Amino acid sequence: MPTSNTTLWYTRCSVPTPFGIAEQRGWFDEELAADKDVEILALQSSPDPKVHQSHYTHTQPNSFRQGGNYPAIWARANGSDTRVIGLSWIEAPQAVLVGPESNLRSVADLKGKRLLIVRRPHEPIDFPYATTLRTYEKVLATAGLTLKDVELVERTVDRSFINDHHGASLSRNENVVANRRSGGFAQDSLVALLSGKVDAIASGGVQVLQFEKLVGTRVLFDAGNLPDKFARANNSYPFTFAVNADLIERRPDLVARLYARVLEAVDWAKIHPADAIRHLAREQAVSEELVELTYGDGLAAGLETDLAADKIEALRLQKDFLLRHGLITKDFDVEKWIDHRPLQAALKILEERRRKPGYPDSVANRSNALPAFSV
Repeated sequence: MPTSNTTLWYTRCSVPTPFGIAEQRGWFDEELAADKDVEILALQSSPDPKVHQSHYTHTQPNSFRQGGNYPAIWARANGSDTRVIGLSWIEAPQAVLVGPESNLRSVADLKGKRLLIVRRPHEPIDFPYATTLRTYEKVLATAGLTLKDVELVERTVDRSFINDHHGASLSRNENVVANRRSGGFAQDSLVALLSGKVDAIASGGVQVLQFEKLVGTRVLFDAGNLPDKFARANNSYPFTFAVNADLIERRPDLVARLYARVLEAVDWAKIHPADAIRHLAREQAVSEELVELTYGDGLAAGLETDLAADKIEALRLQKDFLLRHGLITKDFDVEKWIDHRPLQAALKILEERRRKPGYPDSVANRSNALPAFSV
């Protein structure tokens, strides 16, 4: 590992993020190439499991994270001094699924039925449990039902996310795919459904179509179609872009420059939609067709990372949900968690780059041809 005065760390979830696109295309290395005193590394490149765990706890100094909001909220509530510098919102399914032979036809039919909920008691934040609980809560409410009207069948999984998804130290290229194997716990749910141990499960994102294609599961109700945007809020809505607070104070220039690269990735995705789909398929280790079918024509627009008021409000609602269910025990002010300065500084950098002929390809010019992935 090269000697440097400042080591930056990053991680992102296996979801569509402009951070993931920028990283895959090598733009962070490109941005910092002339900074001999700075290096940037993936959390997953470290041999230390505690560094890997920072993907969920955000305890590693000088680290950036873009992904689901539940780990970010948990980390902030449990003392990690972070700031949210951006939020994005990509519409996707968040569904209750039934088996191919099920006679359930409406949400009202779920009354008294067995709904699976998987717990990982050894995790600092059991975000799949929280995501499932939120999905059930929203879906049941459409038929005037609550969680008390169904039987929540708990299944305990003792494996850790770090062991499942991270394993040993990885090179950067290996990390792109190996760190995205997030389907293990979802497969556990699918087996319980198909074996008849439960009547319904929750699923989201590309896995909804993946399960349909693989085994013929059926969507009973998709909370992603609810007309109220705030009612659609869940772990992935909105995605949080968070960074350690002290890094913003010590090196605001680095934070702004890397943020500008993230914003460039949004611009690039809008004029290269097919290439963007390829990158995002690689992030999730699924087929490009599955990504396109799941996220639709709004994919590029959904990568927009900003601090719009409605996204901040959705984030507050998510914090309140975790607090209400005891998944965090300390409240905090979401507005004070937001820091607008990095976005403002990044936008100034971006305005200058947008004036260059042929932007964004003239600035972000690495091709990085990628292999396609199939289901």
